Amino acid sequence: MEEWERKLIRENLPELIYLTDCHTGLISRLEKNEILAKDDVEKLSLAWKTPGEKAKELYDIIITRKNGFEHLVNALEQTKQSGVLDILSLGTHGSTGNPCIDVIRAISYDENAVLGRGSFGIVVKGKFGDQPVAVKLVHSNFFMGNQQILNEVKFLQACDAHENVVRYFGTKVTGNIILIVLELCDMSLGDWVAGKNGNQVMKPTEVLKQVTTGLAWLHSQNIVHRDLKPENILLIINSNRVKLADFGLSRRVLDGNSFVATNNTSPWLDGS
Repeated sequence: MEEWERKLIRENLPELIYLTDCHTGLISRLEKNEILAKDDVEKLSLAWKTPGEKAKELYDIIITRKNGFEHLVNALEQTKQSGVLDILSLGTHGSTGNPCIDVIRAISYDENAVLGRGSFGIVVKGKFGDQPVAVKLVHSNFFMGNQQILNEVKFLQACDAHENVVRYFGTKVTGNIILIVLELCDMSLGDWVAGKNGNQVMKPTEVLKQVTTGLAWLHSQNIVHRDLKPENILLIINSNRVKLADFGLSRRVLDGNSFVATNNTSPWLDGS
């Protein structure tokens, strides 16, 4: 492997680990090309390892193999992992072309300005450039091994174009913390019902209308939210806007199939 290829992988390793899916298709192609030995495949196939751990181990192996970079890119192309290819093809840290990882604009946040807490971490006030935002702080080890959080990012990317879905600005890796940057809202529907809306008046019928409009749009995209509750419905008072949030349990409906109900989740606040 060329030194610049090795350097590219090392400089972008957190993003590569996050984006790379080490499924059997990728591993078998690398084994066929003799980039991975039998012992390597056995290590990468251990069921108890998280997706992040498998990806980290894969790159540790790849950088030691002659022509490893070339064969890796070919295998990623064959398995259609475009986000990883964006990083490896451009060769510029931070210019991935993938909206999931943003390292261009500065993100700042105040850990003391807590908006909400949950089993995955906390949501705090922050700034994305000059814009006030909500920042979800998740430890990188937990993020990479947890399908619910990965789901949330995936569906936020797909859904935030609609005015009744909380806007997603990007995800940034900083040290061992993942920053999920979201639109800052004033309060949840639960807070609003409890009378924490100050002097601003928003009609219940308007809230219901916007919730159903947002849901109808999600359903038109074959997406089922599956965790709709007051904590996951957010309000922006000044603009009278209602936003659906928290897509960790969301699923796509394919070929007319539907999904069964899920267990109740711990309250998680995505913006206020």
